[in-house]
Order: sequence, then structure tokens, then C-alpha cells
Amino acid sequence: MDILSRTLSGIRFTTPFLGDMRVSGDLAVTVAGATDARFYYMVAGCARIATADDELSMRPGDFVMVQHCEEYALMVGEGGEGVPIGDFVTRHHLPRWADNEGMGELAKLVIGDPPFDAQILSGVFSIDGSEAGFFTKDLPDVLKLESSGSHLGTWLNAAHSALSDEASPSEPGFAVMAMRTLELLFIEALRKWLVETSEPPIWWRGMNDPSVRRALEAMHAYPAHPWKLEDMARHAGQSRSAFAKSFVAALGETPFQYLRRWRIHLAAAALKDSERSVTEIATEAGYANTYPFVRAFTAQMGMTPSAYRRQSRSTGRLRKSHSTATNFMLNRPQRESAG
Repeated sequence: MDILSRTLSGIRFTTPFLGDMRVSGDLAVTVAGATDARFYYMVAGCARIATADDELSMRPGDFVMVQHCEEYALMVGEGGEGVPIGDFVTRHHLPRWADNEGMGELAKLVIGDPPFDAQILSGVFSIDGSEAGFFTKDLPDVLKLESSGSHLGTWLNAAHSALSDEASPSEPGFAVMAMRTLELLFIEALRKWLVETSEPPIWWRGMNDPSVRRALEAMHAYPAHPWKLEDMARHAGQSRSAFAKSFVAALGETPFQYLRRWRIHLAAAALKDSERSVTEIATEAGYANTYPFVRAFTAQMGMTPSAYRRQSRSTGRLRKSHSTATNFMLNRPQRESAG
């Protein structure tokens, strides 16, 4: 399994939200201060997304993800005076959701009478992990993909059809179904963007370099190995100096900075999800003794291993080890020396 697949296999969403909106006439809903990425899939009709800097139109088959925007508006028809999303939810008695709980049904909203000017499937991408952001930080603030004729379009159409049919309050298991659907949609949207973008993020360029990728796969498979630069270079099929240069050029950090980051994230997952001692976890992460492990962990995570374990468990968001790779990739490093 390639590193991207291994990483994406750990994607988990904490707060599923999906809505099916059908609108006749003019509508403008404003969203401000959103911390999670939100998406809009144009099932039928047309609409617009307006930010402070731009406005883009949406036609059937278009998929738009919005993030990093202090405020934006979803508009149908002439738009009109914007209604804040909170007031909009209250006014139309839409289901609300809370962290760790999710929602129990599809939020269905019909404004006006047929024929509708717009039908939109919307949702929230709320990725698990306090350090979430690596995947989305390199995406544009407003990402538009034409899904028609693509795998993304197939997934979106299937999701809309299945959820509309199955999303009855009396049907058990909707929250899990919605969460898994969001995970698949996010993964497919990310894959499509990576293939199409002319400015891929630096981590993707690293995975596309065969030499660097071979070294990364080895480090991921054997993180506790007492790695030396010549070992990494041998996996890459390069000399030590050539490998070191190509690695930094591809990923923006040295091989040992990357290895330390990976080891610390493995350790963080173990601290959250197991009862093993700090000493045991340090050994499993490739540290000969506890002191350098605690120092490296604190430098990267901002707290000691013991404090991290207490904080993680106090949130009530313990996850199984399959989220380890995701949490690692979600934390983009500052430049720092190896430990």
C-alpha cells in the first residue's frame, strides 16, 4: 500500500453533518467563523458562492469546498440580504449537531414550491484530531471541482441517492453512514484535486519522487529501526548526499526531522489508545531511553507525554490505532533539528 493510501485509510470524521436543500426564489445564507471545511454539491439548478474576494457560480455536477474564509455567502437567485447560518438553522428547525454526537438524520430543507431553482447536497468535513489541518491547509480557500464524468461525481450521486432514501429518523445507524460517506467524499475530492492541480503541496511532490517515496515507505514500515543516512539512501537507491538533497527539496525537511515527526506521532497515538508506559512507548518509537523521547515529544507536541495522555483522555475522543497515520500527516512541521 502506498503512503498516501495508508494515510488516507486513517481518515475519520468526528461530526457528521449532511443536508439536502431545495430552494425556489432568492436566498442568501452567510457563514462566518467556520473552523471546519464545508462542501456544496450542485445536484440541480444553479447557485453562487461569494467571498470577500471572489464569486463563483455553481452548476449541476459542481463540487465546492470552502475553508479558511472569515465569511462567505451561499446564494440562490438574486440572493438578497444575507441570513446568518445560525439564524437560518433556527428559523427552519433544522437538526443541530454537537461534537462527539453527530446527527441522527439528513437535514432536509424545502423553501418554496417546485420547480426548484437549486438543489444542493451540503456537508461539513470535521476531521478527527486536535492537529487537523495538514490535508486542507494547502487547498485553496474555495476549491471548485467539476465532478461530472469523474469518480467524484459517481460517489456524490450515489451518496445523495442513498442518503435521501435511507435518512429516516426511524432508521438506525444514520450517523455512522453519514460519517463514512463524508470520509469517502473527502478522500475522492482530495485525490481529484491532487491529480488536477498545477500547484501540488510539497508533501505530494515528495510522494511522487520515486527515490524519496522508497525511503519514506521504509521509514513508515520500520520506524523503530536505528536509522542512519546510508540506510535511507540505500532504500532510495542514491548516494547519501544526493538522497539528503532530494529529500529536503521534496519535503522541505531533513530525513531525520521527518523520521522524528513520524515516531512522535506513533507515540502520541499509543499514549491515547493504550495503557503502555511512557518507557515502553519510547522504546517502540525508536528511542533508547526515556529522556530524549520526552524532550522530542515535548518540543513537537507542546507538552510532555504524560500531559498529552491526560489531555487526550479528558476530551473523550479516543480513537483506535488506524487514525495514527492520519494524525501524523495532519501535523505539518516547523523546521527543527533531529532528536
